[in-house]
Order: sequence, then structure tokens, then C-alpha cells
Amino acid sequence: MPVTNFIAHRVQRLSPSENCKIQLRSEEFKLNGRIEEVFRELKQSYLKRLGKQYGRFSDDIGQFPLSSWIKELLEDKVSFVKFTEQLLTQLRSLFDSGEFSVEGHFFVALEKLEIGNSIYCFWAHQNQAAALDGELNFSDVQTLETANVAWAAKINIEEWVSGASQHYLGVIAWRGEKEISDALLDVIGFTDRVDTKADTEVFLEAVESYVGKLSEEEVSPARDKIVEYCLEQDKLGQAVELSELSREVNTGAPNEFYQQLQSHNPKIKKEFIADRGQVKNYVRISGRDELMSMSFASDCLGETIVYDAETDSLTIRKIPSALKARLMKHLREG
Repeated sequence: MPVTNFIAHRVQRLSPSENCKIQLRSEEFKLNGRIEEVFRELKQSYLKRLGKQYGRFSDDIGQFPLSSWIKELLEDKVSFVKFTEQLLTQLRSLFDSGEFSVEGHFFVALEKLEIGNSIYCFWAHQNQAAALDGELNFSDVQTLETANVAWAAKINIEEWVSGASQHYLGVIAWRGEKEISDALLDVIGFTDRVDTKADTEVFLEAVESYVGKLSEEEVSPARDKIVEYCLEQDKLGQAVELSELSREVNTGAPNEFYQQLQSHNPKIKKEFIADRGQVKNYVRISGRDELMSMSFASDCLGETIVYDAETDSLTIRKIPSALKARLMKHLREG
């Protein structure tokens, strides 16, 4: 059972002129299939969200004490419930200094897996919805937005404790609510934001240099392996490790890929968080406007799809059979 501890507290501030109120749950949830499914939905909402920010804890423990509380939790000096109460008290204090209204539920979970332990924090809204009762009459029900969390954070405990990484703290921002999002970053003591897009761009430039030296038959399989690995690491919430990826790319020469990337750019990071969007765009080219949407494998460019920059046009050869059938039907009916 991966999730070992799970709790939720309620936070309410109906207007900026009021003090923030918190309703603390006195005990952890007793884990069962339904409650574990709620955690899984919250976690998946975090993992699937694009644009995560990565960083570490602030060294100023006096102002940002969360890391010290986690140490006490891991050393069994405080209970999980007490730990979350400390966190919510800090949250209330920081929210009181802001100029915003807010309401929702703050979930905290401890997950233990073979690949490492993590602490998750989620902010989820609860909405009113309509339902039909046993007599087929409408009734109002409250539902949690577990599939679309407003804000979330993940702390990779092993990476933090070992000091092996400076991006063990992952966060998704609260869209459209910068002040609330920034206050929550202060709650967890987030600092030293990592530029994942820049790191991924440097990596993909080195990858392109590597595949440029391969034979035509080797290029596509190598790209597929690299992209598949990076996307799987993103799905797991893990960093890309070049030494591990190198073994995936070429099992016969496990260090060759890594060495060639270092040769191309000696400053390339041995470990980094990949930007999912950039990785996907490396093997697929896509774009849309109000009237058109198009997506195709990057390998098609120059072969079945030709771009003319002077006329700003695309020529498509070997049109997919399903698309061709639709076009022919449209022309006949038109």
C-alpha cells in the first residue's frame, strides 16, 4: 500500500478583511480502497499537469520551517497529524497577511514506494453538483475536484535527505491566482526555481548532435528511445539521468551516448527535470489556429511533408488514407 498517511484540513477566508479560518481534522483517514483512490486521483492530477516548477527548501528555517518539521516527522518526534497541524498554522499566518479570499481543502499525504518516499500537498476545491436520488428526484451533492487540483507540491524525501539533488521539490502553480500561489510557495519554503525549459533545450541540442552522426536507419529508433525514457521519467515525477538513459539508448556501448553529449556540451547537466512539452515537440511538430489543427512526426519533414519558407506553405505527400477518404467525400458532396 503506497500511501501510508493521508489527511485533509479545511481552509476558509471569505473576504480579504477577514482572518483565515482553518478546520483541522483530528485524525488521519483510515485507509481503504475509496480513500486510496482519492489520493491516486490527486496525485495523477499533479503528475499530468504541464509547467511544473522545481527547486529546493530555503535555508532560512526560521522564516520557512517546513523542512525542520519534516525532519522531526521522519525521526518520529512528531506524529503525522501534528506535522500537518504545524503546516496549516503556518499557512493561516501567511494567508492572513495577503489580500485575497480563498476556500478549499488542503490534503497532505506520505507515500512510500520502492523508488523512494514522498510527501504530497494538494489544494482541492469542493463544488456543488446535481444528482438524482433513489426516487429519481434531484438533490444537491458536494463533489471534490480531485482530477483538477488548484495547487500541489511534491517533496522527494530521498533526494532531499541525501543532498544528491537541488530540485527535489516540485510544484504546480495556482492558475490565475498568483498571490495565493506565492503564499503557498512560502508555506513550503520553495526557492531556487529550476529553468526546466532551458535545461531541456540544452539536452535536445546535444541529442540532435548525437543522432546526426547515426545512420539513417538508426536515427528514428534512437530518438524514440530517448523520448520514451524522458516521458516515462516525467510520468513518474523523476529526473532524467544521462548515465541511465545512455544505457537505454545503446546497451552494447552503454557510455557512448553520455560521452558524446558531454563532448558536444561539457556543461550539460548529468541530471535534470525534462520539460514534457519540449520533449514531445522533439518528435512531433504541431500547431493550430481558429480554423486549422495539424500534427505530424518530425521525421516526415523533408520527406512526405515539405515546408517552403518563401511561400509559407506546406506540401503534403502520401496523405493518410482516412484523411484522403474524408477529403474525397467532402468534394463529392460539395
